[in-house]
Amino acid sequence: MRSAVLHRSPADEIVRAFKYDGWRRLAGFMAARMAPLVAELEGRDVAGLVPIPSPPKRERRRGFNPARDLAHALSEELQRVFSDGPRLRVIEALARPEESPRQVGLSPKERRANVRDAFVPDADLTGVRGDLVLIDDVLTTGSTAAAAAEALARGGGSRAHVLTFARAIPEPPDGGDPS
Repeated sequence: MRSAVLHRSPADEIVRAFKYDGWRRLAGFMAARMAPLVAELEGRDVAGLVPIPSPPKRERRRGFNPARDLAHALSEELQRVFSDGPRLRVIEALARPEESPRQVGLSPKERRANVRDAFVPDADLTGVRGDLVLIDDVLTTGSTAAAAAEALARGGGSRAHVLTFARAIPEPPDGGDPS
């Protein structure tokens, strides 16, 4: 699991403006910071980028899925930067048919329970050759990414990597130092 930056200022403001205020043009800025991390996968056969789906009501309310916008911007950025290499396509391989509460403010245990079985395979991946890269805006405990990776495996996907714009360090329950 790799993230471009820590979810602290200014990254937290960037994510908030992108995700909640609809500043969709920030996807390109964020993707440019994520692209160098894809180079770490060099030598692996990467089949494509898989955005983590938003719950249906949230996507309708926002008018977009932030992870999908990020995945498309990252695909374009990789093509721009590595024009001689293969373009990593965006594969809509997951669905999130049920609404679930937001993860913000939940403990790690509550987060795992909240997203358990939240994702279902939305594509047959048995013919896809290579690793898949799950794309999301922020990684906190990894619960969402783990649940999405499990759904990819149920759909026939092989290996999944996780790439996010920011990494949030969850606060411990006692309010102490997270490190």
